[in-house]
Amino acid sequence: VNSFYCSSLREVRQRLGGINDEIRNGGAAPEREVRLQNMQQTLAEISCLLENLSQFASLNYVAVYKTYKKHDKLLDKAAPRLPTLWEIKKAPFQDSAALDQLRGQVNDVGEL
Repeated sequence: VNSFYCSSLREVRQRLGGINDEIRNGGAAPEREVRLQNMQQTLAEISCLLENLSQFASLNYVAVYKTYKKHDKLLDKAAPRLPTLWEIKKAPFQDSAALDQLRGQVNDVGEL
């Protein structure tokens, strides 16, 4: 879960970096219009990916939470314990700040 989530965040950061490079490079007027359309399409794809990642993180937290609760209920207190729910909340796939930051960057680029 964490590796998929982190690799998806890296992909978003790379794609946003590519858009920022395109903006800095400018270009000739006819070429610029095509590149602008491509950037808008990429921004829409990134926004969709960020929304999917947010849902992915929420769904996986629920799955981990339910597994944790079931584990606690079925095993006696002497059995090895799973990570606490607090530790799970600190997992990379629960880092909503990273998603919020990337959403902000997408909005900033979209306003240019």
